Amino acid sequence: MSYTNLRYLMDRLDYLRGEIEAERISYSEIAELQELGSKGLIPDDDVLLLQWAGVPEHGGRDVMNEPIEATPENMKRHHDPNSAIESVIAWSPTTGEEYSATPGDYWDADPTKPLVDSNGEPMILVRKVTRMEPVT
Repeated sequence: MSYTNLRYLMDRLDYLRGEIEAERISYSEIAELQELGSKGLIPDDDVLLLQWAGVPEHGGRDVMNEPIEATPENMKRHHDPNSAIESVIAWSPTTGEEYSATPGDYWDADPTKPLVDSNGEPMILVRKVTRMEPVT
């Protein structure tokens, strides 16, 4: 199943949450949740869906678990310009600074040299997942 439409994905997650809460979720819907969880498409703060998806605590995506060095080369390799809900950024565990993966920002720099924060410390790659909801 394709989840390229953010609104469809968020509606689907809401539907699956409702099925869990009503205690009538099917095995195929649990399998769907597991697929969504393995792709990182369930927000990290949605504990109920993450538990039902079988995703380990911290989403199994802990940025401190074997971090990838934030070089322009790695940024390009992991950048997905078609993703509406997640992006790869360079992040500093020390200062919390973030650099986007927008082409042109620093993509022409030495591709193997790590990006550094304002303290000169190397940054790591993290996947930033955004949950968009309409204002009501």
